[in-house]
Amino acid sequence: MKLSLVGLENEHGAFKQFDVLTPAPKLIAPDGTEVLAKAPLHVTGTVTNTGPCYHVSGEIEAKLSLVCARCLERYLLKLKVPLIEDYAKSGSSDEQEDWRSFQGDEIELDGAIEEELYLNLPLRGLCDKNCQGLCPICGTNRNREQCNCKEERVDPRLAVLSKLLDNAPGGGGKDGTT
Repeated sequence: MKLSLVGLENEHGAFKQFDVLTPAPKLIAPDGTEVLAKAPLHVTGTVTNTGPCYHVSGEIEAKLSLVCARCLERYLLKLKVPLIEDYAKSGSSDEQEDWRSFQGDEIELDGAIEEELYLNLPLRGLCDKNCQGLCPICGTNRNREQCNCKEERVDPRLAVLSKLLDNAPGGGGKDGTT
């Protein structure tokens, strides 16, 4: 997405508002799955000539489809994230280390938009905070139906001790018989 600076170059304090629908960049979630855009990104804001740089402040609205870390079903995530960046012309003496550079009379916002979206994606996305996930035995999605699997939770560090009980001489089995 490009913002034209025509008309802002010669006047400090001059600003221009923008309200744009733009395609979402291709994103990969932290778990390695593809993030799907359910709608174009809605990017709004203002670009202001501050003298040494052009200050962009605005907001990005996104509707994204991610995979739940527990049940592996896709769910919709609505994001509203701020977009705040400073841009300086390449080679400018005023250019700061943390400012983005540009050439010509347009600012390219795609890199800043992609960065803000990545920074706001959840590390382990959940479709619901109470998601039951998948049964580790049969793979049934516990949000949709209950299975009859018996899940015995044994601390893996103590699993060796349960084998000792099964093979104890003179009885002493799990059922308490001697």
